[in-house]
Amino acid sequence: MIRDRQTVAKAMRRGLSRAPESQWRGCQLRVTADALDLVWQMSPHASATFWMARSGESMATSGIAHRVKATGANRFFFVRRQVEKVSRALASPGRGPAWTWVGGFAFAPGQGWPGFGDALATLPRWRFWQASGQAFLSCILAPGESADEAASEFLGGEALQEGADPSLALRMAGARVLQLPQARWSRWVEAALAAIGAEQFEKVVLARVAHVQGARAFDVARVLAHLRARASEGTVFAFREPAGVFMGVTPERLVRQVGRHLTTEALAGTRPAGTAARVLQRSAKDGREHKVVRDEILESLRGLGATARAGRTAVRRSGAVMHLHTPIDATAPRGTHVLDAVAALHPTPAVAGRPARSAMKWLGAREAEARGWYAGPVGWFDARGNGEFVVALRSAYLQGARARVYSGAGIVTGSDAAAEYEETAWKQRGMLAALGVRE
Repeated sequence: MIRDRQTVAKAMRRGLSRAPESQWRGCQLRVTADALDLVWQMSPHASATFWMARSGESMATSGIAHRVKATGANRFFFVRRQVEKVSRALASPGRGPAWTWVGGFAFAPGQGWPGFGDALATLPRWRFWQASGQAFLSCILAPGESADEAASEFLGGEALQEGADPSLALRMAGARVLQLPQARWSRWVEAALAAIGAEQFEKVVLARVAHVQGARAFDVARVLAHLRARASEGTVFAFREPAGVFMGVTPERLVRQVGRHLTTEALAGTRPAGTAARVLQRSAKDGREHKVVRDEILESLRGLGATARAGRTAVRRSGAVMHLHTPIDATAPRGTHVLDAVAALHPTPAVAGRPARSAMKWLGAREAEARGWYAGPVGWFDARGNGEFVVALRSAYLQGARARVYSGAGIVTGSDAAAEYEETAWKQRGMLAALGVRE
């Protein structure tokens, strides 16, 4: 595919030129898998997305055909409404390219980073998609955009070196890591336990940030290569905007929708990898934490009008930690859009607490630093309302030589401050290693 870019560019230009420039135009071609890195790197300073799911699906996007932003508590509904307006101007979902949007949402309204905002959905100009042994490259042009310019953009893209080695994320000599002092964390946990004792909420999830200052700008391509080597641990994601790059490997799916079928999961209760599974399974504290998450997800799905079923709880390993995991399937009412399910499920007790409203209010008054998109939903959706969103965990926000590495821990009756601090350290290690940093 990369060796024959001239042929692809000609075919793409021909497909895009079939409709007048005054209309939306799209073209989709079948290609080979090595276009993944080409699309991600096509314009190093343009908006771009990278996605590699544990199921084997992968996606890369570059550029913007159209963009929707939203703020406030109704941001999920607003994004859906604006996208549907645009979709009415596009070709039928059954013809041409897959009109797929990518984006994400901040953990809470008002917490989005500059350039990312509280809610951002992008219809990408270029999109590579691979699944079930097939790969496609699509290009979408808004009215007035030139097919010749798009073809030139494709030909000018720079592919990563084939077989990028994750070891290229070399140790950052001289990098400094500033962690939240453990004594401050302990006071915070004590306050949370006091609030639980006073029945303000049943559970709350505390997040802390490691601030990393490198001696030079982080090499995003090499960091991503390191994360891709850990794709078996979860979904690898990266969202690049001019202001920075948000990336990570999350073990937690928020929801996947195909037609009326919804798939989600409860993932809570944590021990370091290598611990005997029975220790985690018999832990009363971890069992309580997991039950809160599972029950709330089921309740949220039923509130959406879905018929939900929980599977068997087992232990799943994810990098340096392992969790209690319960798969959940549901059948949604007709007309349900994946963004409806996202709005119903976010925030889960795994990232906020239960009841969510009380926990979020308590966190908003006490968290020293906004989470941005950390622990928010990120993913993709198409014109039919199908799509997949994950919870943006085990992640970092990179800005040049600075990075913020995020992790969190659920606090319930029986939680120990020192143990929870250690848990957040386990969760940060994978991302710090990808940055080439050792504490």
